[in-house]
Amino acid sequence: MTDLHPVSIFRLFMTDLMLDTIVESTNAYAGAKFAGATGREWVDLSEAELVIWIAIVIYQGLYSMPYNENYWNTDSRTPVHEISRHMKLLRYEQIKRYLHISLPEGSSRDFFDKLEPLLSHVRDTSKRLYTPSSNVSVDEMMIRFSGRSAHTIRMKNKPVPEGYKVLALCDAGYTYAFLPESRIESNVELSDGTLTIHEDDFPLSTTGKKVMYLAEQLPKFQNQKFDIYMDNFFSSIPLFKNLRNRDIGACGTVRPNTPKFPTSLKSAKDSRLNWNEKGAEIVDDVLAMLWVDNGPVTMLSTIHSLHSDEWLVEKNRKRPRENKKNSTRVRSVFGDKARAILSIP
Repeated sequence: MTDLHPVSIFRLFMTDLMLDTIVESTNAYAGAKFAGATGREWVDLSEAELVIWIAIVIYQGLYSMPYNENYWNTDSRTPVHEISRHMKLLRYEQIKRYLHISLPEGSSRDFFDKLEPLLSHVRDTSKRLYTPSSNVSVDEMMIRFSGRSAHTIRMKNKPVPEGYKVLALCDAGYTYAFLPESRIESNVELSDGTLTIHEDDFPLSTTGKKVMYLAEQLPKFQNQKFDIYMDNFFSSIPLFKNLRNRDIGACGTVRPNTPKFPTSLKSAKDSRLNWNEKGAEIVDDVLAMLWVDNGPVTMLSTIHSLHSDEWLVEKNRKRPRENKKNSTRVRSVFGDKARAILSIP
């Protein structure tokens, strides 16, 4: 059984080999950039010093301050940190400037090669230490970054509107597998044979191929089946069919203009449908559904039946704000109440 002490968990990801690799790469990069030639002399980084530097970064993530200098403050009238006992500010900034994961002369296979081999090690360790449950999800993660990089992506109206985008396969808060994305480059993993293609597969969009790549990271257990949940950015009938070909279930909301979505279920935006009205049609062994909530909701599933009550849950719903399109529907469901217990998918 794995020791659950924080340091033991940290060492599972930051092994001696990983630390040695970072130390070697950082010293090589500092040498290539003639570190110390015009400023403070560069002293080769050691493994012990690197661990202290990483600890400071973790501490900064837990205790946020507006400027790095604040962590080395010695004025007792403001918060005083113990960091200065372990590393000077100038040394911290020097390591930060020259820190490198891979050797400077390393060959470039993918746009995130500068993070190798650490990135692959974190992913493989995450997969080795954890067995996902039957219900997993695929979604986007954003790593905040507003500096200069051709690979960052901007997504308006998101909690993190700009940064590095990563597609992730997760279970109950645990990231099991992931795939970085770039604004200007495509993923080698989707074209170098890593992604398995079946004879009966449907053609997929680039986004669909990325979901398939993540789905293939799931463990191959004879007695365990997996269901993947996703939002309408990923969902499509060809993707759900290909997942079904691999005995993987899928469910999620879908955009009505997605390829092959039934025309009969593309409800007009000004439609006067009643609450809880349902419609469904099977396309390529995928159940396409329309359900009317505050407005029309379109969904896809390969793990549900339209007429089964097993997929319904009771929720204490807040009364929606009324407008010209939904006023009749809202009043028929809520009456004069501000909240109501409703059975919803």
